[in-house]
Amino acid sequence: ELLELESLTTLDLSHNQITEMPSPPHRPRGDEVLWRLTSLDCSHNKLEMQPDIVRNLPCLTFLDISGNPVQSIDVNVLYMATNLVGLGIGGGTVSIGKEGLARSVGELSSLKHLKMASHVLGEEPWVMGIG
Repeated sequence: ELLELESLTTLDLSHNQITEMPSPPHRPRGDEVLWRLTSLDCSHNKLEMQPDIVRNLPCLTFLDISGNPVQSIDVNVLYMATNLVGLGIGGGTVSIGKEGLARSVGELSSLKHLKMASHVLGEEPWVMGIG
């Protein structure tokens, strides 16, 4: 199975009409599958929620979920991706809650690249954390 490729570092699943990302299988020994994965591109699919698989990817540095009908992002899951350098959420109407996008994403201390092209931010000032 694809999720059991232990040496995989880059996984591009973009443009596949995926509706949900499966969680990696649990192994009795405690070995993590995909533990070396650094880049996960799930852009331009039909995901309505962020991939929960992120919480099991300790080496992840790049996540792209742009172009999906994702309505909200659970920042607690993103905080588990402590090495996340690049995040793509553009092309949708993603909400990260009333605490504001800037404040929520700003707490991802290693984040250097935020892709928000064609993103619908809304008109409320709290969206960018200025209210």
